[in-house]
Amino acid sequence: MSFAVGEIAARCSVITGAASGIGRELAFCAADNGMAVALADRNFAGLQETANAIEAKGGRCMIKMVDVSDTDAVKAFADEVFDWAPSVAMIFSNAGVMKITDGLRPDLQEWSRAIAVNLLGTVNMVHAFMSRLVDSADWAQFVFVGSMASFIAVPKLSSYGATKHAVWGLVDTLRVELAEVDTKVALSFVAPGPVRTPFNDEYYEHVKRDYGETAVQEYSALQADPADVAKKIFCLAREGEFLIIPTTQPMYPQIKARYDKIFEAERRGFITRLSKKPS
Repeated sequence: MSFAVGEIAARCSVITGAASGIGRELAFCAADNGMAVALADRNFAGLQETANAIEAKGGRCMIKMVDVSDTDAVKAFADEVFDWAPSVAMIFSNAGVMKITDGLRPDLQEWSRAIAVNLLGTVNMVHAFMSRLVDSADWAQFVFVGSMASFIAVPKLSSYGATKHAVWGLVDTLRVELAEVDTKVALSFVAPGPVRTPFNDEYYEHVKRDYGETAVQEYSALQADPADVAKKIFCLAREGEFLIIPTTQPMYPQIKARYDKIFEAERRGFITRLSKKPS
C-alpha cells in the first residue's frame, strides 16, 4: 500500500529532543493528528512526561533515552522504531545543544559537544533512517530543525552557529541528491527565530548580563510560544514545504545584507575564462 503526500493517520512520527520545548510540542501535534509517536531524548524524565500527556489522550507512544551523538544508539533506536511501527511518515531531527561561547577564545570541549550533537547527531539520524525511507514505496517527510543561526552570525554563539550552518549545508545537499533518485521522501529544513523554551535560558541570561534589562525585554518580546512554532512546523512539513522559518519578526534585512556581500564579492572576484584550453 502506498500513501499520498500528507496522509499520516495511523502512521508513525519520530521526534528527537522530545522531552521539552519544540520537540515535545511536535509530539503533541503528531499525536493529535492520529499518528503513533516514537520519541527520543537524553532526558528520560522529560520524555516520560511527554508520553504520559499523549497516552492520557489515548495516543500511542514509545520512548527511548538516546544520545544522538552515539551512532550505535541511534541505529538501535531506528531498529526499535521500525519493529514497533513499520510505516514511518515523518521524522523530526530536532535534538540539539546551544552554549554561550567566545569565538575568539574557543572552549574546545564545548565545540566538540556542539559538533557531536548538532552536526554528527543529524548525520546519525540520516544514517539510521534515510535509506529505509528511500527504499520504501511510501511518502515520508524528513524534517531537520536548524536555526535562524543557520543563516546569520550571532555573537557568542560560534559553535552553535557553525554547526547549524553545517546542518543547512547537509540538508540542502540531501535535497539535491534526493531529486536524482526515484523516491517519495522529501525534506524540510526549519530555521526558527527565538522561542520561549528552556533551550534558550542561557542565551536569555547572556542578554541580561551583557546588554541590560531593556535588551532582555526586547528579546523576550521576540520569543514565540513553542506550541505555535511546532504547529507551524508540523503543518508546513506535512504539506511538503522545504524551507520553514517560524519567527515573530522578519529576519530578511540581516539575511539579505549577508548575501548581498556574497554577490558583490563574486562580482569583484570574477575571472574571465580562457578562450581555449591550455596546451
